[in-house]
Amino acid sequence: MHEYAGYVLAMLSAWGLSHTLMERAHIRIDVVHGKLPAFSRHTLDILAMLALNLVAWVILINAWPVLGKSLSNGSTANTPLATPLWIPQLLWLSGYAWFAITTSVLGLRVLVAACLRDTTTLETLAGPDHGESEGALAQAASTTKETR
Repeated sequence: MHEYAGYVLAMLSAWGLSHTLMERAHIRIDVVHGKLPAFSRHTLDILAMLALNLVAWVILINAWPVLGKSLSNGSTANTPLATPLWIPQLLWLSGYAWFAITTSVLGLRVLVAACLRDTTTLETLAGPDHGESEGALAQAASTTKETR
């Protein structure tokens, strides 16, 4: 049973990264951020989003060989259940793939908001969460549609 608990932990961690990103709940150090001028804050937010995107893709690229090796070797868990490792690793890898896709789409959206000088959307998508309502992302999306 501990074997499956470990698999579930790994999968939920990988899939939870995207949810945490969309909720703007990743750990940030905001001590200086709030005291900076708006241009500097927005620049830091964009850099943070691009850096997170890079990290997500590096994780995905480095996780792929793990699954590939398990598939090519027919690896099974070293437990009485002898679970084929490709099954939990595929679910784990797909969570990281979703995270990389999510960061890419959100990163592009942030860059578009920056190019359009849409500071409200930029702050909503990439800025720190200051306890706004849960519908902040939906509001930013509707604001963008209204400006078109």
